[in-house]
Formats: sequence, structure tokens, C-alpha cells
Amino acid sequence: MVWKSKNSQIADVDKNGKIKARKAGSTKICATVEGKEIYCNVKVKKVQYTLSSNQIRLYIGQSKKIKVKTNASKKNLK
Repeated sequence: MVWKSKNSQIADVDKNGKIKARKAGSTKICATVEGKEIYCNVKVKKVQYTLSSNQIRLYIGQSKKIKVKTNASKKNLK
């Protein structure tokens, strides 16, 4: 089996079929098996971050914790 990316600048694939996202965009991953090509469409999205609040009003002595949110799952962020 041979693996190949149609655009390795977007996503690359190693000899074991593990895909690595490089930058936002779309590409196809191709596996060649017994002379047949099989394709997988891959869409890579840019990770976006936002804060849990965009405006907070506090009085002297008060505090509030805000969090960073992302469009990616935590297990995929390294």
C-alpha cells in the first residue's frame, strides 16, 4: 500500500497512513492498493480561540474567572 497527499502543504500522510494537518485548506489523501486508488477528502480548519466573556463589570474587591474557548477538541491540541 502506498499513501500520498494531493497537497502536502495542507496535510501530509506517512507510510502508515497517519495524516498530519499543516495549514487550513482542503486536500485528498490517496491510498494505492493493488493498482487501485482510494481517496479520502481532508479539510483542515484553523484553530480559533475566544474568551468565555467579552466584557465584565467588577466592583472593587470582586473577582471573576474567565476561560479560553476553542473550536478544536482539547485532546487534539498539543
